Amino acid sequence: MKRIIMAEFSDIRYDARVLKEAKSLADKGYIVQLLMYNASIRHNTYSYNNGIFSHAYSFNEKHRDTNIFFKIIRILKAVCIVVKINFYILTHKADVYHVHNLYFSVSSTIASIIFKSKLIYDAHEIHCEHYDNSSFHGKIKNKINEYIEMFVIRHCDAFIQASTERAHYISYRFKLRTPHVINNYVPLKIINDLNKEIPANLNFEQKFPIMFYSGGIYSAGGRKLENVIQAMKIVEYVNLVIIGFMNDRIKKQLYSFIRNTKLTSRVKILPPCSYEDLFNYAQYCNFGIIPLTGNSLNTRLSALNKVSEYLMSGLPIICTNYENLSRIIYNNPVGLIGSTFDVNSTRSIADAIRLMIADNLFLDLKPNALKLAHNYFNWEKEEIKLLNIYESILF
Repeated sequence: MKRIIMAEFSDIRYDARVLKEAKSLADKGYIVQLLMYNASIRHNTYSYNNGIFSHAYSFNEKHRDTNIFFKIIRILKAVCIVVKINFYILTHKADVYHVHNLYFSVSSTIASIIFKSKLIYDAHEIHCEHYDNSSFHGKIKNKINEYIEMFVIRHCDAFIQASTERAHYISYRFKLRTPHVINNYVPLKIINDLNKEIPANLNFEQKFPIMFYSGGIYSAGGRKLENVIQAMKIVEYVNLVIIGFMNDRIKKQLYSFIRNTKLTSRVKILPPCSYEDLFNYAQYCNFGIIPLTGNSLNTRLSALNKVSEYLMSGLPIICTNYENLSRIIYNNPVGLIGSTFDVNSTRSIADAIRLMIADNLFLDLKPNALKLAHNYFNWEKEEIKLLNIYESILF
């Protein structure tokens, strides 16, 4: 059986793309060695389950940066984990090194050369355009990323991108064949009859339509949740559920912002959870929101897992009016599934929310959301591409 070493600097509990790919490969008979961290454990763990050997490195400092001491500890621990995983890659032979980001790309490339193995570069981002080029530091970071990517791309046996738009851009940028595209779609799920009892943590004081957000909330931005909450002051008849990753400092700031806007009865923040639980929560909500923001090309050509998550849960979507997101909303094969807004305009966000709840439009759009997910935006279609890539380079 062919052995794969797959590494990613993210939480082993929640990285949907990595976990889906690892499971698909293991189900096909490959042995997958998964190297990631876990922010909830105090000691490193090693486990085996259905063809996947999981190395989870303890990183419970991940969300602690309330002061300079914790920030330094967190950075040192992150560096330690990165060094350990890179060392493991360099000292262990595999038939395929499947690298998901730049942290482990150089070591995986070198290991593939040393052991005469195959290398797959599965880029989650456009790393050479990850930062805002309007700043000097952003330009320098992007240039460093570009040199690393050029090295990896020259040696890899298969190059994967997470969206068609990103694949075309990379092809033009590096003057190479268009990379394979494996989209960030979730597995097929069927909505069964809901339990009539709404979970206690979704039981709002007022029975307004529920807007749903899932995903990361970071100090560097990327999501304009404050603008969304401000828009809820304009549109009074809507509630909001937030399920996301954030550190202690950001969580404290967000709670403070919600209190100051006097919306504590209409906004609930829940901790990150598995896709299964996320799907269950989403089914009790009415539509999803994606307030994506950023000046980098990487952000504007986003390849978001949550689009497929929302659709598979039967949620219409309101989102930032970036071109690729707008295309999904308005120009997909099944019909309208939501609306878009200017993420920097509270009024624009409010208008999109108001449109969605007017005459319960979200109920009319729900069939389109489910049809798009079941017929087009699902992992079962993307899995075939992944397995074909492995077949082509190994056999």
